[in-house]
Amino acid sequence: MVSFILILLTVAFTALVIFYLHEYHVRKTLEIAENTHTLAPLESDMVAAPPPGRIKVIDEIGQSPQKKLTWSEEIKALRDSGCFPEALALSKRQYPKLLAYRQSLITMRARPKQESTFSEESLDDLYQTAISGDLVKIKPYNVKSPSDINKELLKLGRPREYWNTLGYKNLALLTKTDRKLLVKHWGEPEDHCAIDSLISVQPSR
Repeated sequence: MVSFILILLTVAFTALVIFYLHEYHVRKTLEIAENTHTLAPLESDMVAAPPPGRIKVIDEIGQSPQKKLTWSEEIKALRDSGCFPEALALSKRQYPKLLAYRQSLITMRARPKQESTFSEESLDDLYQTAISGDLVKIKPYNVKSPSDINKELLKLGRPREYWNTLGYKNLALLTKTDRKLLVKHWGEPEDHCAIDSLISVQPSR
């Protein structure tokens, strides 16, 4: 009888242990499931993002559309960079504008200063350009073209050969420094005749 009661107690205890183990397993399973559930989005995350719009590009500081240079400014820039042949070629393309002749003369004066020499060729160019500019200035649109004037000047020989006849007093494009320079190298001229007497300045046909 005692043995039967012990068996019943053992069975009851075992069933009770199984019941508590089952309850513990269920509770742990629920806890794990809650901990691994995806978190709900925060309220700030649920605010709709503004629709994509055009992105404004801010210009770099100091950047602005580059100003287009005039032909005279381009000549100056080339001259300042030491590109004398290019500056001279550009000014010649603007003939018969008086400013173009002035720019050519400025370039011719600057070139010997950079080279520290005054060659005979530099003096010839300076003197002949001043003559051509002054001849065109007399009647800018009625006389021969600059190329025709230069051709006639070439027929007269080198500028030094008619320096004694033409001189410098009637050449408005020559500065005082130019005149002193020419006198220093070629001597004082014998005469200073009118510039239009040097060549025939009849209108081109």
